[in-house]
Amino acid sequence: LFSGQGANRRAQRVVGVCLDLTERKRIETALVDEKSAIAMQLAAIVASSEDAMISAATDGVVTTWNAAAERMFGFTAKEMIGASLGSICPPDLAQEPMSVMERLAAGERPAPYETTRLGKDGRSIDVLISVSALRDSSNRLVGASSVVRDITERKRAEKALSEDRKSTRLNSSHVA
Repeated sequence: LFSGQGANRRAQRVVGVCLDLTERKRIETALVDEKSAIAMQLAAIVASSEDAMISAATDGVVTTWNAAAERMFGFTAKEMIGASLGSICPPDLAQEPMSVMERLAAGERPAPYETTRLGKDGRSIDVLISVSALRDSSNRLVGASSVVRDITERKRAEKALSEDRKSTRLNSSHVA
């Protein structure tokens, strides 16, 4: 409250409010610590996975490439981050990553699928790929995350078993 007029005006009383924000600050700090711990756990999962974990922006440009991807494909993260996903596809499958991205943009959740990719040394790698959409806080598609499992040995074993069965059927038809 003030008394007086003009230059003689003076404060007679001051009214104030104090809020103790200690608990609020403690909770905010705890939330930040919890988010940081979760982020560290997720980073450890990605780093230690035996499956390649790769993410790409909507234009198909690689944004993350874990150690398992380095071992599987032979390219380092430094070589692949910023490169096109199509660069690890055989020529006849070069558009496959963008086709999957288009399906994600349309709201689809593609089922895991088997396909072929190429290693740095040119060898074919049979893989099983599971793709998930990456969305921002407005639910806009900003990219895709893929878990890629090398199934080359399984495919070789399946082929050998199939050939063995075929051979056994041929041999038993000659015996009869």
